[in-house]
Amino acid sequence: MMITKNRIAVIFSVFSLLLTGCTKEAEVYEEPYGQGKSPLGIKINTTQVPTPASGLPGTNLTISATGLMPYKDQIVFRVNGEQATVTEVTESGITVVVPDYASSGVTSISVGDQVVFGPIFKVNGYLSLDPTFRAINGANNAVMQRYLTDDSKVIFVGAFNNYDNKGLVKPINRIVRTFNDGTYDASLRSGRGANGLLSRIIRIGDRYFVSGYFNGYDQRTENISNITSLFLNGSVDTMGVKTFRRPTQTDTTKYFPKFNGGVAGEITQMHDQGGKILVTGNFFYYVSRQYDKPNSIKRKIQ
Repeated sequence: MMITKNRIAVIFSVFSLLLTGCTKEAEVYEEPYGQGKSPLGIKINTTQVPTPASGLPGTNLTISATGLMPYKDQIVFRVNGEQATVTEVTESGITVVVPDYASSGVTSISVGDQVVFGPIFKVNGYLSLDPTFRAINGANNAVMQRYLTDDSKVIFVGAFNNYDNKGLVKPINRIVRTFNDGTYDASLRSGRGANGLLSRIIRIGDRYFVSGYFNGYDQRTENISNITSLFLNGSVDTMGVKTFRRPTQTDTTKYFPKFNGGVAGEITQMHDQGGKILVTGNFFYYVSRQYDKPNSIKRKIQ
């Protein structure tokens, strides 16, 4: 019995030594990066609406904030990263001038290397969308010119064959007239329009002249060489001509485009020069037709 007690005592002593050998005091180290900087105490509600909510460069912008006064001479204010000129700092806010190259984005206040973010400010451009313009889809291809008529309507010419999806009901080929707000004007009598590009339109007297790269307009599918005249309602201007006939034939009157001229190639520019028409483009000679000659002789002038 004594042997057993002695054996237990020895085992307990060894276990105590093992516990003592495994115990080590915890070491406390210093903060490797030093103490963090104390908060600035500047408070800005990032959901507030600035005064004004938007503006052009040069606008005086005011944002509500507290805790600014201790840093009045150290503050750097930015609009989406672009530094602004601070004009006033008060207990309740800050006023700055929106910088020239600012863009819409988050405002911020910096003091040294600490940054406090503010609300979003929208910088307006010098051009902006007109919300009263009612054309939703517009033209489905290039518009080459916008022409303002005397009655404040607008004629567009170009490479399109649809405008605001109205071409699904009535053909709209390279010419369309709208009201000033972009609404489609169905009263233009252009018929099937031009069968090719219209690049320019001018008015001389009581006629429009359209030019570009086409050889047909509405039902006139021949005798047009990239330029023709239109009535003010948009229909092609025609004239009746007694064409050449053999002695055994009776007189026949046919109708042709009244503007008897054109060029062999594309017209890119057209101008009114004192009642005359000046055109430039990718062409080599001028053409006109003599309908009283056999086969309507076409004259070419280089």
